[in-house]
Amino acid sequence: MTRPVSRTTAVLAGLFVLLAVAGGAYGLFAVGDRQRLWAEKFTVHVGFETASGVGVGTGVRVRGLDAGAVTAVGLPATGRADTPVVLTMVLDGKFSRLLFADATARVKAEGLVGGRVIELAPGSPDKGALADGAIIASKPTADLNDVIEQAAGLVGDVKNGRGSLGKLIQDDGMYKEMTGTLAQTKQLMEKSQDAVAAIQQDAETLKKLPIIRGYVEDSVALLVRHTGSRERTVFPADALFEPGRAVLTEEGKVKLKELSPWLAERRGSGSDVVVAAFADPKAGLATQVAHTLTARQSEVVAEYLRDHAAAHKLGWWSRRPVKPIGFGGRPSPAPESEPLPPARVEVIVFTP
Repeated sequence: MTRPVSRTTAVLAGLFVLLAVAGGAYGLFAVGDRQRLWAEKFTVHVGFETASGVGVGTGVRVRGLDAGAVTAVGLPATGRADTPVVLTMVLDGKFSRLLFADATARVKAEGLVGGRVIELAPGSPDKGALADGAIIASKPTADLNDVIEQAAGLVGDVKNGRGSLGKLIQDDGMYKEMTGTLAQTKQLMEKSQDAVAAIQQDAETLKKLPIIRGYVEDSVALLVRHTGSRERTVFPADALFEPGRAVLTEEGKVKLKELSPWLAERRGSGSDVVVAAFADPKAGLATQVAHTLTARQSEVVAEYLRDHAAAHKLGWWSRRPVKPIGFGGRPSPAPESEPLPPARVEVIVFTP
């Protein structure tokens, strides 16, 4: 005789089934994510004169990282010897932000006798993003057979006394003169190495000086970033400082305090703030004076923003860097799309 199932047992059985289904779904998506089954993809095409060693499944790399694979090879049209072989490459979507419209492709060999891969050179950010389905340019690849043929031709020329190297080997007088020159060059290089070592020691000492340290920072790395967002506020120098000085005016202090809400809205995780000061290159300031002035102006603004606008705070405990840098009369390494005051202070927030 079958016993009736109680309500509690039925509820527990139902919950067990739901948990089992949920666990199975989670495992499916976890495996799919690991295998990149759900990742966004984008397609790129490139034409090569020859595609020796390349076919469907050939790997594609961006900056040395595995980014995708060749999914199709388009044969050239019949009777057209100049028609390229077109490769279709499907790449992981996360690499789209690393490739630009002037990206190029080259076939590279993995080792001396290894297989082939397609290496993509990213291109320039100022050319704009690489569109999905775009056709990019290719660069010629030196084949091992070509290198062997060139080497064989060089050996033949040397053996027969042709070319500069062949004449050098055949002419005893020229050979002795060349060996003497090489000995002198070796002595000169040894002296140069000692001089370079001394200069490096002096440079490391200079970097520790307070005035110099402000502008030997890697300005390109600070201001030119190809990922994340970049937002800034620009002030003419005379709107913040007394003329030709690094002393904030009362009006300048008010303007910097007004940045507090703007900075608070941009407290993203991992963000940082850069304060960059520039001098007018036509103001007639000496290079050292311009560097010292802008370095001090950037430090003053950074310190004021920390103390009065909480620029460094991300929350109750977390903090972010506020980095000052003075450029003197040098132009900004970041490309500008609008005219800016030549003497200015830029407050920039970078968010990854």
